[in-house]
Order: sequence, then C-alpha cells, then structure tokens
Amino acid sequence: MTTEIELDRETLQQCGKQLKEVRKSKIGKNRSRTQIKMALDLGVSNSYLSRLENGWSLPSLDYYLRLRAVTGADLNILLDPAVRKYHSKILESNGR
Repeated sequence: MTTEIELDRETLQQCGKQLKEVRKSKIGKNRSRTQIKMALDLGVSNSYLSRLENGWSLPSLDYYLRLRAVTGADLNILLDPAVRKYHSKILESNGR
C-alpha cells in the first residue's frame, strides 16, 4: 500500500538548502566538506547528493540517519514539518 503525498518544490528547495548548510558548516563534529567528500562519507553518489541539495529529490529517512551519524546534525532542526509529515505517512503506510 502506498500513500500519495506531494511536497511542493519550495519545500524540496528549502530541504536542499538546509542539507547544503549542514555540509558546509563547522559545528559540532562536522567539518566543512566538499560535495564529493560528503557523498563518500555518507555512502551515496555525488549525483544523488547534488539532486538533494538542489531540491530535486527528497532525502530518505536512511539518508537523514546517515547524515546525523556523520555530522552530528540535529534532525529535529533539519526536518521541515512538511517533510516530517511525509515520512510519518510513509512509515504508517508500511506498517511501521
């Protein structure tokens, strides 16, 4: 069973902007990284990371968990309310 949930382009772009800020920040255990270095550290392709940062794709929950592990980023701050709702609905539809 799938749940149809749409996120508008503005929300995706805001998510991408936040992801880029995390990558470039030097807060906590994070250090400023190039996009290629961050992709390697997260175990994702550079093209996937580029799509996320440019607001063309929505990160998976797994991506957010990897990001937290690598950078120490606070997911409560990173997750836009609309994105939280989106992922909650996905989890509910999959019986989790």
